[in-house]
Amino acid sequence: MADELPQLVVSLDRHHHTEARLLPRRSPAIAGGRRRGARRQGEIPAVAGGAELGLRFHQELVACRADGARTALYATLLCTVGVAVAAVLLYRWLPRWRQRKDRLPELYSAQRIAAAVEGGSGDDERLAHLARLVRRAKLPRDRLPGFVCNPRALSAGAVTFGSVGRYTACLNVGLLPKRTTEDRAHFDAVVLHELAHVRDRDVDLAYLAVALWRVFLTAVLLPCLALNAALVLHDRFQGIERAYWDGYEPGAKTALLAVVLTALVYVARADILRHRELVADRDAVFESGSDREVWSNQAESRSAASPRLRLPRFLRNHPTWSERLAEMVQRGMLTAREMTVSKVRSGRIRRRAMRGRAPKPVT
Repeated sequence: MADELPQLVVSLDRHHHTEARLLPRRSPAIAGGRRRGARRQGEIPAVAGGAELGLRFHQELVACRADGARTALYATLLCTVGVAVAAVLLYRWLPRWRQRKDRLPELYSAQRIAAAVEGGSGDDERLAHLARLVRRAKLPRDRLPGFVCNPRALSAGAVTFGSVGRYTACLNVGLLPKRTTEDRAHFDAVVLHELAHVRDRDVDLAYLAVALWRVFLTAVLLPCLALNAALVLHDRFQGIERAYWDGYEPGAKTALLAVVLTALVYVARADILRHRELVADRDAVFESGSDREVWSNQAESRSAASPRLRLPRFLRNHPTWSERLAEMVQRGMLTAREMTVSKVRSGRIRRRAMRGRAPKPVT
């Protein structure tokens, strides 16, 4: 027992994250003489003293682990709340920062749009046109957006940004001339697509996903990799052998786990941003009455252009025009089928009513 006691102290001390202290080894003759002397003097036997020491170390180890687990739990909850709060603050700040950074001139405020929807557009034909599109989109009054212009974007597109209660539709300067040309359907389709984002409340979802992604990179991933690298380099150059809790050891496994977690977060973010575009397309066509030919023309023109190398679909934030058109065609086929089924059911109910029988409930 006297020979096994040093190894016991070393292992228990390592679990306590303290330096390992080896008890001095003594020869068997000296150890046996001390034991015989202890028995003669009526002291506690050496075996009983070693067992008591081991029990005391075990109790201290259990208490140390309990304290460490409690501290880790509190730290985890505190960090999670901190990440959530930082993401919400960034979500509220990003739209304002974007408008100030790009210096976007205002076309119409939300108050003017609300007045125009009620019939107060005056002689401003562009304002009256936007008010008609807002009515077609069936936006509630508390979600009416303001309109700004991006004078540096020459493409015929638009983007919507904002947070709860304050949305802004940014029209590219290349889109505005299409309102007064034969390609007016393109202008209507783009604006109705952006208004569908506001009606579906996915502007908040998109900016919250972007904010969470950025907070994850800066407040979670980078500190984790930095701490992992610092521990590995410090232990290697200082020659210190640390004792870590079970299941954790800095090195390649921890770095690989961080990379896998980052990939999962990125794919989830990309899926949210990509799916919201497809939903807005369907709403613009099937709910607001946009011309589907706009998507067909865009898909044909983009496919006729020189092919470009693209990321796989699950890594892209935005769908291609071909994917958007295919999704719309599929949705149109489902809508036609639903209408056919509805007509058949209505005809059956009408025939049963004419025969004097009660119609069966439609499930």
